Amino acid sequence: LRRGEGWVRKLAVSEYNDLTLFERTACLAALCTAVLECPSLYQQIEAAIKEKDALSKRLREVQREEKKLRQAVATAEATAAANASNIAVSPEREKIVSNLNEAELKAELETTVLEKNDIGEKLQVLTEEINRRPLGLDRRFNRYWYMKLSKEKSDAVLVVESYKDQSLKVIKDKDSLDLLVSRLNPRGARESKLLEALKAKAQDLLVSLPARRCKILMPEPSREFIVEYPTEASAILVKEGKKPPSQQVDYDSKEAKAAGFLVEKLKGDMLDIYQALPADSFESEEWDGPSVWMAKVRSAAALEDLRDILGEFEGAIKDKLLDHDHFNRNPRIIPGAWVPRDLDEDEDAAMEEEGDDVDEEEEDEEGDDVD
Repeated sequence: LRRGEGWVRKLAVSEYNDLTLFERTACLAALCTAVLECPSLYQQIEAAIKEKDALSKRLREVQREEKKLRQAVATAEATAAANASNIAVSPEREKIVSNLNEAELKAELETTVLEKNDIGEKLQVLTEEINRRPLGLDRRFNRYWYMKLSKEKSDAVLVVESYKDQSLKVIKDKDSLDLLVSRLNPRGARESKLLEALKAKAQDLLVSLPARRCKILMPEPSREFIVEYPTEASAILVKEGKKPPSQQVDYDSKEAKAAGFLVEKLKGDMLDIYQALPADSFESEEWDGPSVWMAKVRSAAALEDLRDILGEFEGAIKDKLLDHDHFNRNPRIIPGAWVPRDLDEDEDAAMEEEGDDVDEEEEDEEGDDVD
């Protein structure tokens, strides 16, 4: 098994303040990776992306339908005008118009245009959800968000997210906004960019003030949501015509309830990842083989066991596949960013032995002084 990153081993026996700047940066990168792989986050983004793709496809179809209907309406109007003026009409145009009713065409065109506008609004909301970024940060690293509550420009709020406790506050009126802007430093590294963003949104902000009272609910992941939206590995297996192991788990069984839903879901996801990778993706000398590994996953009863089993799995993957098209991460996975429990025990024992040696040396020195 891989022995783990230095900062993880150091953190196991010391405090965070004892880490160097490089070690703290590595710790932050590991936390970012963990957050990006949280089901309540990445599955929500994946679901929004899938819905956006489907709506974009439908939008293209509606636009083609609109174009055809506009041409048909124009043909019908030209034919009606020609008939009123007793102008000869070509047989082809007469055949087209005979099968169409101008009023019906215009009604269908109006319905198509409404659908197109509705799809456009939904796409805008999804794009903002996927690419949502704060307007900027102030000197205390508080984040400022401009959030639209509906399609109406006046139905929006400027929210300040506290850096300390992530609490949310709303800028309620123009006086509060003016006071905020006056206290921002135009020469500051962060506040200068925040000022530029506020100026760019000035018209929208002024229209939305004074802000109406609204209740802000923080999102909570649900069991149904986590099960309904598959992981990337599960999607690959379905595309290949295989049934993912995670879809074969009975979460209502006694065993699953005893271990916990999230533990069983993690087991299924780990098995999905193994099944989705090519058979030649592993170094045989780095682990006990796939059958033994899968048996360990299925029999694991605690998250600590799964952590060690996952570390063994990561250590067995060939290095060349980390840059392949399978499960690329940004930021990259930190190799060995975990510590096997037996290593923790060995380090604790080593520290106790060192302490005993120090005590013995001090006793020997005290005995020499007495003599």
